[in-house]
Amino acid sequence: EQGDLLSTYYLAQYYEQGKGVKQDYAKAAELYVKVSECREPLVFADPDMPLTPQCEAEYAVGCFYEKGFLPNSSMEKAIEWYLCAAEDGSDEACFKMAQLHFDGIGVTQNYEDAARYLYNGYYDRRSGNEESLSLALDLIGKTTYETALLEIIGDCYTMGLGVERNDEKAAE
Repeated sequence: EQGDLLSTYYLAQYYEQGKGVKQDYAKAAELYVKVSECREPLVFADPDMPLTPQCEAEYAVGCFYEKGFLPNSSMEKAIEWYLCAAEDGSDEACFKMAQLHFDGIGVTQNYEDAARYLYNGYYDRRSGNEESLSLALDLIGKTTYETALLEIIGDCYTMGLGVERNDEKAAE
C-alpha cells in the first residue's frame, strides 16, 4: 500500500500460489504489472537471486495469459509479455520464446530465432549454470548434459546457426 515494489512482487507471488490468501491470478497479475512498470533497478532481499523482480513479473503474466488464467487470455498476449521478460533478462522467457519459435506456436516457425533465444538464455547470460542447463535440457527433451550439448552443436552445424554450415562436423 505504501508503494514498496519488492513487497508488491512478493504479495503477487502469494496471490499466485494461494499462500495465506485465496489464490487469485487476476490480483497476482495486477500486482505483477505494477512491478513490471518500474524501470528502476530492484533487487531481491537475497543477493544471490540472479533475476530482477521486473522480468520475473513479466514472465509470470505471460504464463497466466498462455494458460488462460486471465480474462481475454491469448497466445498473442502471452508472447508480448514473454518478449518483454526476455528483453529484460529472463532466461525462462528466452527458453519459452525458443520453444515457441522451434514449434511454430503463436509465431512463425523459425529455427534461427529459436537458436538465438536459446543462445541468449543459456550461453550468453548465464554461462551455463545448472538452472539454465536444466531449462535447456527440458527444451530439447534430453536427460544428460553431454547429449544435450552434442545435439545443440550438431544442430548448429547442420543448419548453419552461429557457425558455417558443415555436415561433416554435424555428423561428428
